[in-house]
Amino acid sequence: MAITAIWDIKDSLKRVINYAANKEKTEIENDDLMNSIRYISHDVKTEDKQYVTGINCSLKTAYDEMTATKRNFGKESGILAFHAIQAFMPGEITPEKAHEIGIELANKLWGDRFEVIVATHTDKKHIHSHFVINSVSFVDGKRYYDNKKTYYEFQKTSDQLCLEHGLSVITPKDKKEPYALWYAKKNDKPTNRSVIAQDVEIALESSLTMNDFIKNLSDLGYQIKQGKHMAIKPSWAKAYYRLYKLDQDKYSDENLKERIFKKNLISLKSFAPARCDYHPVIKKRKLKVFEALYFKYLYLFGVLPKDKPRRRPHASLKNEWQYLDEISREATFIGRYSIETIDDLNRKIDELKSQIHQKSKQRSALYYKKKHCLEADQALKIDQDRRILSEQIKELRKELKTCVNIKERSSPMQKKVDSIEKEEAKKGERKNVR
Repeated sequence: MAITAIWDIKDSLKRVINYAANKEKTEIENDDLMNSIRYISHDVKTEDKQYVTGINCSLKTAYDEMTATKRNFGKESGILAFHAIQAFMPGEITPEKAHEIGIELANKLWGDRFEVIVATHTDKKHIHSHFVINSVSFVDGKRYYDNKKTYYEFQKTSDQLCLEHGLSVITPKDKKEPYALWYAKKNDKPTNRSVIAQDVEIALESSLTMNDFIKNLSDLGYQIKQGKHMAIKPSWAKAYYRLYKLDQDKYSDENLKERIFKKNLISLKSFAPARCDYHPVIKKRKLKVFEALYFKYLYLFGVLPKDKPRRRPHASLKNEWQYLDEISREATFIGRYSIETIDDLNRKIDELKSQIHQKSKQRSALYYKKKHCLEADQALKIDQDRRILSEQIKELRKELKTCVNIKERSSPMQKKVDSIEKEEAKKGERKNVR
């Protein structure tokens, strides 16, 4: 199954600037067309350009050829090029097959009129191909237009090639469901809608009338809007959710009234949050800055401590269940490397960057060594060493990403914890007054 997308490259485009490329070797840093070509053909992502192919142009001279085409037809302004992507499900395809399909796709759609670079990236779990398509045809100087018709043709051709190569495709029924919702269901992760539905069930459980139901929802922190269809808004969301859209069979106005009337309520399933691997030994030592923050956050989620019954998360954290796995991994990382302060975290970031740089240099050296290797056995040994280095670099990059996430997440996390503690303190004061 392949997911497709395409967008234009303009002067202010920042999304495709080569964040992983070596800027010291970038000759034209401010040119988005050059940046796009350098980004999609980067050595790390394409296994040293093993999966990069030029159609109607050469990779080394693609930028010059594309700009020459524009110059010849006097169309150097406006949209520079188009950047498209074809992404496959993790484990569904090999890099070689993905690149083969990418070349076929590019030839069918653009190969008769435009210069195209096809680069298949292998640095993610989902193998994906990038395409940079010149916006001006070298045949007649006409521009390529990205609209609903051309995107439909792009998607349709991609699906046809997937079927020809024995891969699955997205059915029309699947397309009606948002990808984020489909992905969450597939991986058994909570979503905003599933959390709201769970609260609706709680409100229903002790409701004898519709007024009881509305009051119970209000007590759970929901705003209720009654029009043609009942809609509710949780405290952590910006928009209202219509109940019947959560589940027509359960939450349409008629079905809600019928369920309350018959007292045929669905029993509330036990709350099952995402797995949390982190469990600090708090009895033996005092928790430091980062560790204390993450422990407090996971406590507010209701998943720590592990030896106590699981509690419902604090109301303001309900919409953050999707990040719980990441937070759990970050907390484990903090404990594993004894990261206590921001200085410790910065030192770890510098250490990881240095290791990645050194191993990347070793891998590059092996690449050039293989180019001059004449013995097959030695070449195989070099390939094996490069694969080992690639796996090590991959793991180091994951750790570096975890460090960056901790750095970015800790400040808003601290603000949220402080806000919740202030809210709890005010509640405690009101109880004492009573």
